[in-house]
Amino acid sequence: MNQYDHAVYIGRFQPFHKSHWETIKRALSIAKNVHVVVGYERGSGRTVKNPFLPNEIEDMILSCNYGILPSAVNDRLHIHKCPNDPDDSVWVQNVKSLVPDGKTALIGFKKDASSYYLNLFPEWEFVSTEGHDTTLNATDIRAAIFKDQFHTVKKDLCLTVYNLIEQKLLSPLRFLKEDYSYYESYKDSWSKSPYTPVFVTADAIVKWGHKTLWIKRGKVPGRGNLAFPRGFVEANETVLDGCLRELKEETGLILDKSLVMGTFLADNPNRSLRGRVISHVFVFDITSQPDVLGNLKESTDEGCCFWVDISDTQDNVDPHDPYALTFFEDHLSILTHISKEWT
Repeated sequence: MNQYDHAVYIGRFQPFHKSHWETIKRALSIAKNVHVVVGYERGSGRTVKNPFLPNEIEDMILSCNYGILPSAVNDRLHIHKCPNDPDDSVWVQNVKSLVPDGKTALIGFKKDASSYYLNLFPEWEFVSTEGHDTTLNATDIRAAIFKDQFHTVKKDLCLTVYNLIEQKLLSPLRFLKEDYSYYESYKDSWSKSPYTPVFVTADAIVKWGHKTLWIKRGKVPGRGNLAFPRGFVEANETVLDGCLRELKEETGLILDKSLVMGTFLADNPNRSLRGRVISHVFVFDITSQPDVLGNLKESTDEGCCFWVDISDTQDNVDPHDPYALTFFEDHLSILTHISKEWT
C-alpha cells in the first residue's frame, strides 16, 4: 500500500551498491513515485571521492532495474542529477524543485555527521532505513578499487554494476591511484594528533572583466584540474595577507588590499579529502587596473596560469572530451555562487 505520493532518496552513490538498491525497493513499496537525487560537484571530473560521473551513476541504477522490476514500476522510478551548492538553502530549493506536490517522504540513514542534509527537509516525513541492510560502505568499495582489490567487493554490488565497472570504468580510474595514495599519506601524517586538525586556507578569485584567473594544477592531488590561487595560512599572518602572499607566489600578481570586492567563507566539513579545511575566499577586481597584469607569470611551481571566461565554465564534464575543463574540489561551485552577484 502506498503511504506517500513521493519518496525522495538523496545520495552520491559512489558507487551504487546493494544497500542503495534495497533502499530504492523499500521506497517503491511505500510511495507511488520514487525520486533518486544523485548529488555531484559542479564542474568536477573524476576524483577519489567521486570517481564516477553522474551519467555513470544513472547507468548503474538503471542496470540493476533491468529485468528485475516490472515495466509499470520502472515508470515510477525517477532519477535526477542535482549539483551541490556552497549555500545549503540554495541546494535544498533545487532538490525540492525536482519533486511534484504531494505527500512526500525522505528516505535514508543518518549514519554520521555527513548525513546532516537529511535534517534540511523538515516538511518531508523522514523514513529511516536503519535496521535494514545499511552495513555496506561505498568508501570501502572505492578503496578496494584504488588498491587493485575490486574483486573482493563483488558481493556488495549488483552483478550488472560490478560488470559495468569492471568492463568499462576501471581503466579510466587508474590515474586516481596517485591521488588516493597522497590522501592516505596526508591523513596518516596527523592521525596521531590528540585533536582532529582544522586547516585554514586563503583563496583568491581574480576577476578581469568577464574572466577569472585559474591555475591548472601540476601536482597531486587534482593534477590537471583548475584551481584558485590558494594556500595554507601561516601562523604569523592575517588571512588576507596570506592570500596576497599565495597569489604572488603562485601567479606573480602583486595586488593591493583595496582591490578586494568581496569575501566568501567555504566551510562545509566534507568539502576536502585532506580533512577539515576552511577556506577564506577573497575576490579581487582588477578590471580598472589592468597594469597589474604585467607581473603575471605563465607558470609557477603550482602549475600554469590562464584566464577563463565565466561563460565557458562547464557544469557537466564530458570524460571523452580531452579539452573539457575540470575543476578542483568545490572551486567551480564557489565561483558559480559568488558570480551570481556580478550579473
